[in-house]
Amino acid sequence: MLVDCGEGSLGALCRRFGSGVEGRLLGLTRVWISHVHADHHAGLCSVLLARAHALAREHGRVSATALKAGCQRAQVPAPAFPVLAVVADEPVRGIVLDTIASLEASGVRVWACCVAPSTPLPWPPLHSFFVRHCHRALGLRAELGPATSVVFSGDTVPCRAVVEQATGCTMLIHEATFSDAMAEDASRKRHSTVGGALGVARQARPGVTVLTHFSQRYSHMTSAAKIADSADSSAPGSGPVLLALDGMQLPVDAPQCIALASQVRRVYRVVCARSHE
Repeated sequence: MLVDCGEGSLGALCRRFGSGVEGRLLGLTRVWISHVHADHHAGLCSVLLARAHALAREHGRVSATALKAGCQRAQVPAPAFPVLAVVADEPVRGIVLDTIASLEASGVRVWACCVAPSTPLPWPPLHSFFVRHCHRALGLRAELGPATSVVFSGDTVPCRAVVEQATGCTMLIHEATFSDAMAEDASRKRHSTVGGALGVARQARPGVTVLTHFSQRYSHMTSAAKIADSADSSAPGSGPVLLALDGMQLPVDAPQCIALASQVRRVYRVVCARSHE
């Protein structure tokens, strides 16, 4: 599953999985999109096309279009590709439907987000909820097991909806676009500061908090060094607080994250020191 799919997502997958990226794309079953801003869905077409080509090559063709045409000429049914569900709310669905119309034969389907808890979805529980950013922006709570849940804030100012959904969850992934010194910018653009995200963690007390979605306007490594020294005291009772780095892999397990926290903080300090060289 991919949660949001901004520009560069396919490149990130290639860097992470190397020669195994096609297998990962073939195993991809859903892409959830939080809101209409392009940095959260501009990479979707590339990912879907790469998956379609991987499916076609698996059946000895160079593209999904060639595979379908070959089956029509041979008067045999095209293979039933595994369904990939693109889950998005109405503003995003209107944008992506035209983009992926040609990929219907590759098993791509577009589903409406589930905002009402009673609305059934054809997979284990994914619950979308409204947050405070742009029109109909969403956060996500994913139930991964009987006692394992991940909450993703999406883009938002600190809000009650995220606190309610994240209370007692295993992992909270919260945006922290701006430094605390840029609180006015954060409020105007409806994003969170590092301190605002930590405030949500203090209230929700998740097993572990991961901060992400950092603005390129300033170096978050300065904030990282401070958080590395004071994260536990910044959000007491909420478990370790980590900053996401490109390519980072974390287990959805609070005890394991606690064990990893000291190692990750050493990385923060090294990167911070290098950023000032």
